[in-house]
Amino acid sequence: MFQAPVRNLSDPGVPHQKPVVTFVGEPNKSMIRMFGQFKERGIKIVYRSLNPTPENTRAAEEAGADIIVATGFDEGGTLPSMTLETFSIVPLIKDTAKNVPVMAAGGIADRRAFNAAFALGAEGVYCGTAFLMCEESRMASNVKQTLLSANARDDTRHSHDSAGHATEIRIPEHLRG
Repeated sequence: MFQAPVRNLSDPGVPHQKPVVTFVGEPNKSMIRMFGQFKERGIKIVYRSLNPTPENTRAAEEAGADIIVATGFDEGGTLPSMTLETFSIVPLIKDTAKNVPVMAAGGIADRRAFNAAFALGAEGVYCGTAFLMCEESRMASNVKQTLLSANARDDTRHSHDSAGHATEIRIPEHLRG
């Protein structure tokens, strides 16, 4: 699904304004080839699997990733199939990555979680959802307010059936209509 844009970015004729690219996905031959093209141009690679394992961490590091993101199930916006929270996945990935720093992702929404990520061994944090409420975000004001007023009990969990379809389990009452 994301192959075409990634191939265009790896074209040596495409100008780059930033020397960093984030790759989200699973290691494969195409990824290894793209990593090589990025490295040849001096572009740093941040690798983020939505289902991090020791195996895909080693493969990404061997392919040339400069930073590994340990993404916990408690991150927002995607549907990982593994259910290891940030507190479990960060130490596992940190113990696996030998020569690259590890960043924590998932559930990092305040100073306490930020500090906890470092206590778990992360050398940085990868935040996404937390920035949706920034002034620069184009998100509608009412949606920002809903997110700001939410707490840990207000999340919506999903599951996958055997065919890989996402199934919604619960929508908090105050987030409906």
